Amino acid sequence: MSVRSSPLQSALHFACAVLTPIHHLAPQDSPGEAAGLSPKQNSRRYPIRLARYLIAYAWMEAHRTRLNRPLRIAEIGIGSGQQKKCADFVWQHSPAHLHTGQQLYHQWDGFDVALQDDDSLAQAGYHTLETFNADVEQPRSFFRYDVILLIHVLEHLRDPETFMEHLAARLSPGSLVIGGVPSIPHPFQQLRESRLRKKYDQGGHWCQFSSRRVKNILRTRSWTDAEVTGAFALRSSGSPLEDSIRWIHFNLAFAHLFPWWPGEVYFQAQTNPSAPLQPSITPRPSDINASR
Repeated sequence: MSVRSSPLQSALHFACAVLTPIHHLAPQDSPGEAAGLSPKQNSRRYPIRLARYLIAYAWMEAHRTRLNRPLRIAEIGIGSGQQKKCADFVWQHSPAHLHTGQQLYHQWDGFDVALQDDDSLAQAGYHTLETFNADVEQPRSFFRYDVILLIHVLEHLRDPETFMEHLAARLSPGSLVIGGVPSIPHPFQQLRESRLRKKYDQGGHWCQFSSRRVKNILRTRSWTDAEVTGAFALRSSGSPLEDSIRWIHFNLAFAHLFPWWPGEVYFQAQTNPSAPLQPSITPRPSDINASR
C-alpha cells in the first residue's frame, strides 16, 4: 500500500526537483545570465527571478523522461527567448546530456504577437518563428507538439478561459501545457482586474489571476493531471539572501504549499485523452503524422 505524502513533503520534493538541475553547476556557470536576466538579478548566485524558468524546465524534463524521447515544443509568447536560453543552458550542463549526448528536444518553435527584431531573439535559436495573436486568432493546430509553453501570456488575453478550451481541442491527447501568470489572493482578484482594465494600455495586462482562477480553468474535462504552484514567498532582487540556495529552496517550497500567496502562479496540465475532439477541428492527416 502506497503512503501518501503530506503537503509539506510534497512541497519540499517539488523544490528539490526544480533546483536539482542547477545543484551541480560550477560558480562561474550562470543560467540567469544565459536567460538574459538583468545585471542586478545576476549579481547573485540564485536570483529568485530564475524560479519561473526552472519550474518550466523541470516539468519539461519530467515529460521528456515519461516519453523517453526528445520533445517537440511550441512556445507562445517568447519575448527575447529567455525560457529557451535558460533551458538550453541547463540541459547542456545536465548529466543526461554530458554523459550520453541525449537531447531535451528536437524541435522548439516560437510564436508571438510581435516578434522582436534584434540579436537576442536570433541567438535563442528557435527552429521556426511565427507571428500569432492569441486575442484575435483561434489557436492553431498544435497536434504535432508534446509541450506548449504559455509563460506570462494569459494575463494579456481578453478571454483566457475560452482560449484554453480552444487550445486543448487543438492538441494531441496527453500533450503538456505549462503556463505562468501574475497572481493575488482570490478575494482581491476582481477588484484588481477592474483597475487593470481602467488603465489598460496596448500590450498590458487585461486579466488578473488568482490560484483559484487557474485551478478552475484546469478543472474542465479538457485537462487532467493538473498541478498548480506559486514561485516565491518574497522576491528581493540583488539581496544577499539570493546567494544561498536555501533561500530559493524555501521560496519554492513555501509557494508550493501556499499557491494563493501574492506573486506568480505556474501550472502544468495534460490534455485529457477521454475528452472528445470537436468535429470542426479534427486534426488533418498531416498533423497526426507529424505528431508520431
